[in-house]
Amino acid sequence: GKTALITGGAKRIGAACALALAGAGADIVLHYHRSFREAEKTAEKIRGLEVNAWPLKADLESEEETRGLFENALDMTGGLDILVNSASIFPDNTVDTFTWEDLEQNLRVNTWAPLLLSRLFAAQERFSDLEDPPEAAKLGNIVNFLDTRITDNDRNHAAYALSKRNLFTLTRMLSVACAPGIKVNAIAPG
Repeated sequence: GKTALITGGAKRIGAACALALAGAGADIVLHYHRSFREAEKTAEKIRGLEVNAWPLKADLESEEETRGLFENALDMTGGLDILVNSASIFPDNTVDTFTWEDLEQNLRVNTWAPLLLSRLFAAQERFSDLEDPPEAAKLGNIVNFLDTRITDNDRNHAAYALSKRNLFTLTRMLSVACAPGIKVNAIAPG
């Protein structure tokens, strides 16, 4: 009975997460950027589980499109219970080679977009009037996908690793800022 927005939900880990949540009965807003075909296939599988699926395109490097993604998701669903920030970019670069533009692009997609979406998610009216402590059924959930690379030195993806380390710190900050109505957690596959 919940509704989730999953960024990068068309393929790989995002699609697996979307299908798992759909299998548990959640309706899914499935974000994609360039993976239209994969998004349609994943949405079709989700609908086969007898829940709703809405594929939405947005470039998370653009603040305007990121805001538009959230607004369109709200228009389609009436409200979101779960936000999964799975989308990321993963370019090759090293400490010696990455440029400011490389770092900025990684930060925009891998850190800023999750922050912006989390702010918009937390600002929903459904989370403003909760009693303290809130009923578990009314809690919101934000899940940020990190990477085990943040615990080691990944020489070949320096800008990516920096942006994901920022997302780790941001997750901790959001877990305090969004309490008690929204639980914020991170997963670091690898």
